[in-house]
Amino acid sequence: MCLLLLWPVFAGAQLQPDMHALAISSIRNVYNEHFKEAETDARRIIKKYPDHSAGYFFYAAILNSHMEFLQSEKYENEFYYYCDLAISRGEEMLEKEPDNPWAKFFIAGANGLKGTYESRYGRWITAFKHGWRGVVIFRELLETNPEMEDAFYGIATYDYWRSAKTKMLWWLPGVEDKRDISIEILYKMRRSGVYIKENASLNLIDILINEEQFAPALEIADSMLAIYPSNLVCWWGKAKAQLGLGQYVKAEKSFNYILKRIESESFETNFNIVLCCYYLGKVNFRLKNYTASIAYFKRMKTCKISTVSKGRLKEFFDDADSIIRKAKRKAGN
Repeated sequence: MCLLLLWPVFAGAQLQPDMHALAISSIRNVYNEHFKEAETDARRIIKKYPDHSAGYFFYAAILNSHMEFLQSEKYENEFYYYCDLAISRGEEMLEKEPDNPWAKFFIAGANGLKGTYESRYGRWITAFKHGWRGVVIFRELLETNPEMEDAFYGIATYDYWRSAKTKMLWWLPGVEDKRDISIEILYKMRRSGVYIKENASLNLIDILINEEQFAPALEIADSMLAIYPSNLVCWWGKAKAQLGLGQYVKAEKSFNYILKRIESESFETNFNIVLCCYYLGKVNFRLKNYTASIAYFKRMKTCKISTVSKGRLKEFFDDADSIIRKAKRKAGN
């Protein structure tokens, strides 16, 4: 799940063309999963513009995307360091230019990135506190700079997940259900956004699956994979949508592709393998391949994972135990 995972839109007149070009290159490298190349792009921005918040924000965003790809906390300290640098540089920019819109944008984005990271670990109160700081700035920004429409992307993403997780927000009174309008805005951003089209698409896949709107989620995943064919996040979305649609043979093929990728590449944790085995166990149960289903669930339990990962995966292990019992009864019939 992505909460305010932001890539900003730049007006050519606002930033130097070389910074703009490096930003574009960084974004494309992230979606092509060339994370080291993306980091190089961000470092080049930092080196040439050390007093600007942009490079620090991009570097933090790349680290966040890489950790999502790996499902790891490997770069957590570095990630927060660069988020804080983006905020502090932005604040310094505002001291010199109080109305600088891009300083405000990057400050809001860095707070949103922190919310994104916290939400991945189910730390919802902290996630929404960070996210809210970003949203307040985005809304103020749009009041004075309505042409910066891409800021609506961050607000819509925050509003959707705040609405979806209302029961957890006991400390935030009067939470309004803004899921439908948020989804509508994200569709608009996907169509007409400048630099956040891809990210709006990734968020929509996640959101639509959460809403059990599997057909449009699959359509978006396929459209993204046509551009970025190896993008693992899109493959996860595609496979989950196929499972939700009851396309079990196709889902099994997609999850097997993901599992082979994970096994062949340098993933330093077993989180993705555990999750993939869970879904393959679930798919095989639906296909009435009960022996294979049980085998995948048993493999889940043989994987060594961290205490943090155990907490994140608890619901999947609990569901696996439930399905194993059902599969054993079915296999005995």
